[in-house]
Amino acid sequence: MTTLVNQKRNINRFYILLTALLIAGGLYLFIPFSSSQPDVGFCPLHSTTGVACPGCGTGKGVRAIFQLDLYKAWMANPFSFPLAMLVTIAPFWITFDLWRNNYSFFRFSHWVNVTLSKSYFFAPIIALLITNWIWNIFKYTL
Repeated sequence: MTTLVNQKRNINRFYILLTALLIAGGLYLFIPFSSSQPDVGFCPLHSTTGVACPGCGTGKGVRAIFQLDLYKAWMANPFSFPLAMLVTIAPFWITFDLWRNNYSFFRFSHWVNVTLSKSYFFAPIIALLITNWIWNIFKYTL
């Protein structure tokens, strides 16, 4: 019984953390840092070192997707598309899970984590990440 209670507590903590991250991400995406430059984002790595990270441009890309400018989103960062799907679907899925006491989103995220950890998925994902990083470095330094 104690294990089940601890497992539910951990799942609820996961949902609370994910909800907080979704809210923070929504505020980040839709409240511009500067009214004169609404596309300016914040990347700690790029701000301190001048080198773009693999995620640079993702916020701009998600904003562009919500404005239906798919080309701009792709050019900002291709990782914007899966992130936009996540931030669109996750709040509804989490709400449904909490309402039904189901935890299907947690099970799905666990399945994705286990599946992507396998070497035949992991190696191509790392290759895509490195390729995107190189592209971002050239894109933001030229």
